[in-house]
Amino acid sequence: MGVRVFNFNPEIRNEIASLLDNEHISYEFTDGNRIRVNCSGSHFHQIVKAARAAKLTEETGLLFVSYRQLLTPGYLRTELSRLGVHGFLVLDDRRLKA
Repeated sequence: MGVRVFNFNPEIRNEIASLLDNEHISYEFTDGNRIRVNCSGSHFHQIVKAARAAKLTEETGLLFVSYRQLLTPGYLRTELSRLGVHGFLVLDDRRLKA
């Protein structure tokens, strides 16, 4: 798999960077809303959804998760404990603007 270029919403730039760093995926931000990244389009789309959920969590104090995160074993338990909350919301993909 080679390096690909994608557009993204600059409001979630920091969250995208954090998630890519956590997954040890190399990337480089180019223009204000473009990124060169070493992953597939499908994988990057999942990263964007998780980044949007992280941004909404930060803004609202409520735990938002992407569908992929919901299916990740142990993820919810860890995040619920970390935030000290007892519930979560699943991000609606139809509202997502990458």
